[in-house]
Amino acid sequence: MKKNITYKPVVHNGEKRILVLFDYDNDLVQKLKIKTNAKWSKTMRGWHIADTAAYRAKCKLPLENDPVIKDKIDKPEKKSTIVKKGLAASSINIPANITLPLVTVRPIQTKKNEVRIGIFFNNNSVPENIIKQIKHIKWSEINVCWHLPCTEKSYDELCNAVKDIATIQNKALALYLKK
Repeated sequence: MKKNITYKPVVHNGEKRILVLFDYDNDLVQKLKIKTNAKWSKTMRGWHIADTAAYRAKCKLPLENDPVIKDKIDKPEKKSTIVKKGLAASSINIPANITLPLVTVRPIQTKKNEVRIGIFFNNNSVPENIIKQIKHIKWSEINVCWHLPCTEKSYDELCNAVKDIATIQNKALALYLKK
């Protein structure tokens, strides 16, 4: 059965690369890593290889100096907002075809009647080991979420920890803080 593989020229960490997208297949991943020295990108959620003339030919992509395709490759990336310091939004560049996982933060109340920042996300969408590294993080069995002290410093630490891997939705927290 033929695999459906998509190739897309991208700029990753300031370097021109070719993004290789396909449904997960361990054999294909191993071949790709061995034959092309492919690297995994969390932000693009795909494997990427060097953008060379040889790889462009194998991937059936036009050469970079082709004037018809040059504009398509060098187009600026779509802006996506990530919530940053003080609950204000700022922009970072994220490729147009990538949707970062969503992390929702909202106020929760602990057993000790303490208000904390609850962190909610789908399993496997954000690596838990990144969340666990944040200072003063705790697990709440009652609220079934990770949580932090309800302070600007804790919120900033969370934003910095997930800035490249997730988008933070903070509407409920912002409404709570306005009250």
